[in-house]
Amino acid sequence: MEDHRLPIDVGWAWVITFACSGMFGFVTGSFKSQGVIIVELKEMYPNTSPSDILWIFSMSTLMNRLSAPLNGLILTKTSHRFLGLLGVSLLSASLVSIAYVPRLEYMYPIYGITYGLGAGMVTLTTFTAYGPYFKKRRALSLGLTAAGSGVLTMIIPAILRCLFDSFTFSGAILLFSGLCVQLFILASLLRPMSFYERLAKSYKSKAEVATDDDAVLSVPLKPPSETPFRDRSHSLGTPTELNSSPSSPFLSTPDISQTSHQLTEKDKKSLIIKYSLEDISSCAIIPKSADDDSKDEKESKLNWRLVYHPQFFMVCLATLMYVSGLSITYQCIPLLGDESGVSKKFVTYALIGAGGLEVVMRSLNGMFADLKIISACTQATLCMAFSGVMAVICAIVSKHAGIILMLLGTSTTGTSVISLLPIVSVELLGKDNLYSAMSINYFYQGLSLLVSTFSSGAIYKSTERWGNVFFFIGGCNLLGAFIMLVTVLESKRIRRHRAKPKASKPKA
Repeated sequence: MEDHRLPIDVGWAWVITFACSGMFGFVTGSFKSQGVIIVELKEMYPNTSPSDILWIFSMSTLMNRLSAPLNGLILTKTSHRFLGLLGVSLLSASLVSIAYVPRLEYMYPIYGITYGLGAGMVTLTTFTAYGPYFKKRRALSLGLTAAGSGVLTMIIPAILRCLFDSFTFSGAILLFSGLCVQLFILASLLRPMSFYERLAKSYKSKAEVATDDDAVLSVPLKPPSETPFRDRSHSLGTPTELNSSPSSPFLSTPDISQTSHQLTEKDKKSLIIKYSLEDISSCAIIPKSADDDSKDEKESKLNWRLVYHPQFFMVCLATLMYVSGLSITYQCIPLLGDESGVSKKFVTYALIGAGGLEVVMRSLNGMFADLKIISACTQATLCMAFSGVMAVICAIVSKHAGIILMLLGTSTTGTSVISLLPIVSVELLGKDNLYSAMSINYFYQGLSLLVSTFSSGAIYKSTERWGNVFFFIGGCNLLGAFIMLVTVLESKRIRRHRAKPKASKPKA
């Protein structure tokens, strides 16, 4: 039975959600603003191909996802707070380093690998930290966490645009790294559930010792004439005698067998405060029981056998195809605007508006998932399909209308797919396999970046039009929706088969 003192769906659970929202928002907001940085690098290095610059940021996203198994292993051995602080450290260090790089080639290992590894740690932390704290409001918590992406997508492009217009590239990136350092505060808020479990265990042990509060508060005291404070000259002695003597004024306890005096109201309040202080001081040093050790040992291993689960494999395959398109969407939109003659300010304002819309839609999608009107797999399928249709329309229309429609589809449903994946994993595999499922799924997302980077670069080099890249994005999104639809139909077939009553065998 769960202890009512644990902050499940209440209290500190929402502080965890707020902290994860800020951390995830910075990582994804920076990712969606990479197009602004790419345009600046293109002007700084005019002789460099845009696809070569795109590779730097593709490597970053690639490391973000491919490092998921390693990050998951670190998470099972440590805690969300440790992994989050480590990830923020790598993010800050890489941003400070690229502010001083003399050549573009140095950005490949610094930003492409180090920043991507730190972003992967933060991403896995934010999408799994909610697990112990939520049972009824999981989808809403994930929706609010993912909504941080929309909030900072409204802010970060405007900040970067203002910094690049006012300072040099190095100065702008150095100031931007100062914002990243603030994530240390949010990562420090990721208090582990074990803190509250030990506190609840402390209260439980106290309740077993004194089950009747009235009996505890009615403990009689010694009369004033018999207290050890009556004659301090006889009670005080050497330090050894002071600590060992039963009559020491610092160690003596009330003798309840020699008096019938009751506690006054003032004494009762003092006793309550004393017990409260004992609870607070003892909750941090309670040893773990055998059950806790077995639980920690079980959670310290990733369940790699999930890769053989048919439905989960289909979800990972659908995610691979979908993220192949989504991962390059925000990088290619500024390049499409530059190719179509759209001003940089219009693209910046469009990204800000898309961020505001994403805040609302991610939260609404999370609330809708909590209602459980349809399964999370079905909801993810619809989101993928709508985003794919908008990408195809963007490739046809292009210019201002195409950019608006692309951002509309991505903000309303496209990015919500990522926040629905943990719910899909719990729906198929149970909450006990959440860490393992997300680590494996993020690895598949990393493989998708290899597909998207090579494919988008090849399409642009052969056609020299960024508009044709959006046909590829739309095709990937629609293919991912089709694979997810097959998963939904297969899940329904399995449920119907299990619910069908078995025919009883005729008696001989």
